Amino acid sequence: EYIESEKLRIEIYKRLAASRSREELEDLRSEITDRFGKIPPQLDELLKVVLLRILCRDVGIRYLRERENELRLTFEQSRVDIIGLIQKISKNRRIFSISPNDCNSLHIYRVFKSSDERYEFLKELFEYEKVAGS
Repeated sequence: EYIESEKLRIEIYKRLAASRSREELEDLRSEITDRFGKIPPQLDELLKVVLLRILCRDVGIRYLRERENELRLTFEQSRVDIIGLIQKISKNRRIFSISPNDCNSLHIYRVFKSSDERYEFLKELFEYEKVAGS
């Protein structure tokens, strides 16, 4: 086991779940590396999931579901500039759709090869650097 002590493992999981910012998560990543050495792939993937959760919360995504070639995002009402998003996605209509029955959901028809690729795509789509910095 990467973290042998069950007590320490649970403490790390709790801190991951409580992370509220990219900076806080990066600080935790650094601390884990300092204390336990190189992060194994399973923990690295968990850190990426937590980072994606933080991005979703910050930009107003309430729900994210991924299937074979579709990523479905459901937005918190009034948190996302839907008009601005529609203008941005209208440039590539092949991979985006908004359901007429649920205008708070965006469907993205694309396969993501990794968590990093999915995160970077959403970060760019929602101009996350600007959102997180404001």
